[in-house]
Order: sequence, then structure tokens, then C-alpha cells
Amino acid sequence: MPTKNIAVAVVSNGEDADTPKICDWIFAELLTRYNAFFTIREAFSGGNKNDPGRFSPPATLIGTWQGSIKMFEGDVPVQLIVKPDGDVRMKYLNEDYAENEGVTPVEGQIPRFANGVFYASFPLEITTSFTNRYRHSVNFHLKLRGNILSGYISAEASEPLKPHFCVPFYMRIERVDK
Repeated sequence: MPTKNIAVAVVSNGEDADTPKICDWIFAELLTRYNAFFTIREAFSGGNKNDPGRFSPPATLIGTWQGSIKMFEGDVPVQLIVKPDGDVRMKYLNEDYAENEGVTPVEGQIPRFANGVFYASFPLEITTSFTNRYRHSVNFHLKLRGNILSGYISAEASEPLKPHFCVPFYMRIERVDK
């Protein structure tokens, strides 16, 4: 259900499972909770008063951050730059990309910072033996703890009609300047 950002997958190892009916039950429960959550959120927040088309980073997020993505095939050094005007750039720090300015978030997806967590999607690819088969983007869910942003990121397939995957990784970056 793309309009609600909800997807359900039901897997069965038997032929007798009524998977469409199970999906219906799950959607009914999810949509009831989804609608209740957004109704309550709007009532308490008064709606979105910020410009939805622009990222306004808090002062605690502004600066240059460096660290690495931890992968089973080795660490990848990275850099994240968050500017006061909302410009956000991500880049790899290996030899091939060292002079590159970095990439901006995926078109149409504005970074967010809510409850101490930074969310963003970048048109980067994480090269592993599994993920390099298909085009994908990288999604961040990083918790701010002092001068450290850490948490999980995921490589998610972006090509239609190809197998979908979501491979999680751990990332830790530290502010190196403001």
C-alpha cells in the first residue's frame, strides 16, 4: 500500500495456509493503528508548520562527520556534511571518491531529524557480494549521542521488477568540525 508506506509479506511453508486472508488481517490491524497514530499526532503537533520541502538541521547536527560503515567484507570510510542551510552531502572517503563533493539525498526525499534520530536516503551503493548485483540506495537511521551519530543504515533495492532486498549495516560517525 504505497500511499500509506505499508507493505506486508506473508510466507508459508505449507500449501494450506490462506495467505491472502492473513494479509487482509494484518492490513486491517496496521491501518487501524496507522490512522489512529496520525490522527493523534496531528492533534498534538498542530500539523507540520515547517516547510516540507526543505531540511532545517538543528545546530547539534551541523558540521562535518567522519567514520565508517561496518560491513562483513570490511569497513568503508565515509563522510557526512550537514550545512546550516540544509544542504546535506554524503561521500565515501576511499581513493576513488576522496576529491568528490559527495551526493545529495535521493531526489524528493528530504532528510529529517526527529527524537534525536537523523533519517536520510542517499543515491549511493554499498558494494558487497550480494548488493552489487542490483541498483540500490542507502537509508540512514542514525541516533545522535553527543558528537557521535550511530545506528543502522540499509541498502535497499531501487530497480523495479528486480528482486527486492534490504540489507542492514552499522554506521558510526563522529563530528570532526562544526
